[in-house]
Amino acid sequence: MKSSIFRTVWSIGILWALTQAVAQAQQPGEPFSFSTRRMLDESTRIIDQETGKRVSLRDAMRVVDAQPRSHHLEPVFDEYGQASSYKLRPLTVEEKQTGAVNTRDPSRRPKVGDIIPLFVMKDVNNKSYRSTDLHGQVVVLTFLLDLNEPFWNANQAKSIDNLINPSRASVNPLVLGVVNTSKAKVREVLKTAPLPFIPIPDAVGFHQKFSIMGFPSYIVIDRTGKVAAVIEPGEGEQLKEILSKLN
Repeated sequence: MKSSIFRTVWSIGILWALTQAVAQAQQPGEPFSFSTRRMLDESTRIIDQETGKRVSLRDAMRVVDAQPRSHHLEPVFDEYGQASSYKLRPLTVEEKQTGAVNTRDPSRRPKVGDIIPLFVMKDVNNKSYRSTDLHGQVVVLTFLLDLNEPFWNANQAKSIDNLINPSRASVNPLVLGVVNTSKAKVREVLKTAPLPFIPIPDAVGFHQKFSIMGFPSYIVIDRTGKVAAVIEPGEGEQLKEILSKLN
């Protein structure tokens, strides 16, 4: 069945690939874009946003082919930061006018006071950090583009360290650095210098899951698992104040 549908896809000259936005800004707050490709097949779970029903890849293709530039197959990221399903949604008026698909919607970001959406992150040693197991701790999710130059250097490490240090003795937050950097590269970095966070490698899916718009960004989670703050690029000083209130 799988080979059959791929023969069909190739015969009409279409290779399904989704573009996901990943930050490439060299300065905090700058726009970012980077694309990766994902192959879809008949086992891929696709939900039609308008009907709420599951549709096949073939039917989704028919909708897009019948009305060019009318719909988008959007990845839905699970607790592991993986695109485990997709939704077929109409493009917005703005997307149709500009021809650019909005892959990050600020309205979908976690809201202050809400329980953080379930996540399971793994560090370079495959230790898991499950949000529901972290209750009782203050957690700082630090979203960064990359630990490769020119996106990361000693000054940036010092800057983040200065934001966290005042609260280490009193609050002792668990700081997870969510980065689009390979596990191997993270290990290389750790050999040369300490990091002000526990790095979570290959974690670009979490950037989209939490609709991160620029870097560095922070989500602070209180001891009950609720979002205490969502801090935008350029507003890092707020992190000191927020953490001081979470003793």
